[in-house]
Amino acid sequence: MVVLLAIYTGLQFANRIPPFLDVDQEGGRVQRLIDITGYLPSAREMGQTMTPAEVKKEARAIGRTMAKLSLNMNLAPVVDVSDQDSNAVIGDRSFSDDPEKVTVFADAFADGLQQSDVVPVVKHFPGLGDGSGNTDFQSATTPRLSDLRNKDLIPYETVLKNEPIAVMTTNAAVPGLTSGKPASISAATYRLLREDYGFDGVVMTDSLSAASIQADRSLSLAVRQALIAGADIALWDSLGEAKQIRKNLTTAVKRGLLPEQQVNDSVARILALKGVDLCIGR
Repeated sequence: MVVLLAIYTGLQFANRIPPFLDVDQEGGRVQRLIDITGYLPSAREMGQTMTPAEVKKEARAIGRTMAKLSLNMNLAPVVDVSDQDSNAVIGDRSFSDDPEKVTVFADAFADGLQQSDVVPVVKHFPGLGDGSGNTDFQSATTPRLSDLRNKDLIPYETVLKNEPIAVMTTNAAVPGLTSGKPASISAATYRLLREDYGFDGVVMTDSLSAASIQADRSLSLAVRQALIAGADIALWDSLGEAKQIRKNLTTAVKRGLLPEQQVNDSVARILALKGVDLCIGR
């Protein structure tokens, strides 16, 4: 813990505007800080054995530990609605197969993190609870958008109002929405979130290093496609290509493929989520 604290604190102080330092700390089989925080039950277990108040308390404790490590963003809670087997792609990462229950428990988890000054990131928009596979390892699809509206998207109607909050998109394709593309690189995904659900906060992709993305495009192209489509933050798992990606994005802006105003809007959203009030583009 001392080593992590030194690294993360150093990153925060090395930047005039501190970066987001995030971690996956959902509970159950997805918790990267288990050796530090101790075991946190899976979302499904929390939904079955705990009250929303107890979930909020657990999330607040997790957030306090994260804050001590200078971690300021948690890639959780999962708001997918699922009755899949526990070991399925979402499975026990979901609070329930009842959208209303997912809403209440995800809201409580987000509240607890926020009370510790940690930004929650709800995922995987517009819904991966009944996804056909794990996008980390293969291409996958969700049910049709019309079906998602009747179940998977219901929690977003409430949870998105619980600011400050960010959203992560899925890398699965969504029939009736993304025309076969992974949602993270489809402009239709971001229009749905911005226009239909009224969200003007920060939106990030799921990892663009995933097999579902890399199968048909390079990482550099995927990052460019995601930002052009409307993502504010592109997520991937290595710094090895960062310089080339930055160069390609600069070229995209110069050529008008990625409008400068769109970049400024994303920067403004990110700064607002960090609590920084700067005039952009003036």
